[in-house]
Amino acid sequence: MSATRSTTAAEPTAEAVARLQDAVLVVVGHGSKRLRAAETALFGHARAISERGLFARVEACFLKSSPRLIDALARTPGGPVFLVPFLMSDGVATRTVIPGLLGFEGAPGDIVHPEFAAADTTLFYCEPVGLHPGFADVIRGSVLDSCTSKGWQPAEAGVLLV
Repeated sequence: MSATRSTTAAEPTAEAVARLQDAVLVVVGHGSKRLRAAETALFGHARAISERGLFARVEACFLKSSPRLIDALARTPGGPVFLVPFLMSDGVATRTVIPGLLGFEGAPGDIVHPEFAAADTTLFYCEPVGLHPGFADVIRGSVLDSCTSKGWQPAEAGVLLV
């Protein structure tokens, strides 16, 4: 028996979209006080998601620079809030730093009710984007595009992900 898994994101159903219309999406990255350009990608993704109209609002924030995570969450009006780490892996930031900032012990995938939030707010702590099964294909495509633009043969190039 075999199965295949599509790594192409399916469009959300009308029912799922209706449920998200009152929800806030908060994407959080590391941020940098020295390299402001490093934050551009996160703002771009947040803007692209916002333009799709799936969520009532989309917030982009950072752990090490402004806007900060706690400030973004303070602007949530209540209702469901989806917190998505814009990170490559599930490590210290997702298992210790973010939960510590929010005052709870949890792991990505948990549904939590932090004390700082209004009683009618449910925070859904999602897995980092880097854990999505299609992410490897995104990186592969980017590497192949870079090789093509430089005139390199992919078989002769090496890639180091840090």
